[in-house]
Amino acid sequence: MVIALLLSDAKKPLRYQDLGRVALQCLQGVHSMWKALAILHSALPSSRELKIPARAQCSDAAPSPRILSALDPHVADSGCQTRAQMLWDLVQIYSLPDKRYSLERAMAMLEEIRLEAAKLVREIEENRGKPRSTSLFTLNTHMSVWQRIGFAQFQELFSESEDDSSGASTPDSTSTNEAPSKAAPVTNSSHKRRNISVDADWDPENLFLVARFLTICFLLSEYRIAQVKPGTPMRVIFRVDLVAIE
Repeated sequence: MVIALLLSDAKKPLRYQDLGRVALQCLQGVHSMWKALAILHSALPSSRELKIPARAQCSDAAPSPRILSALDPHVADSGCQTRAQMLWDLVQIYSLPDKRYSLERAMAMLEEIRLEAAKLVREIEENRGKPRSTSLFTLNTHMSVWQRIGFAQFQELFSESEDDSSGASTPDSTSTNEAPSKAAPVTNSSHKRRNISVDADWDPENLFLVARFLTICFLLSEYRIAQVKPGTPMRVIFRVDLVAIE
């Protein structure tokens, strides 16, 4: 469900018959992104806790453990300690009044985008089986869909870091583009392997980068499946339902 928003080429041509699927993916992706940011927002200390002296904040104003469980992409993640530190950094940064306001503004904008995406899905369904609609026919790339629902504006607005906006990504940035695949095709998997090229730099003040990170963590955690293997000792295997995510 995040493929059309976070892992697709913005300039990739979009067939008219695929418009409904992409629009639905956008709706689901925006909703997941809002939920991920809402989890972060719920973990922020209240205004009362922010008045606690700095020495006492580490123990008394610690974020709820829910942010760790809800954004746990893998139970045996080799970088779990790094992810936990990243989440703690986010809680500290977005507890500041101006950062909290930016987070709440992003959540409000995502709610508007979700509404526009729902309207687009409804328009596509109403025109199904009819002659091609002029307003829908112009949606011939992923970027045109993003612009229609307002996601391109969201990405452009929140991709800039307050400390350094000169290198901020834009909606046409390569951060959302698929790298040309040079690997041999995988024959032992029913799922298509995607070679994605993204910026590996971590900027916690880049709210779009934060939203993308939290959304992927949330989805990998939300659609995790536990399978119990009987025996001695009993084993529990965790897998991710890739079909549900896509």
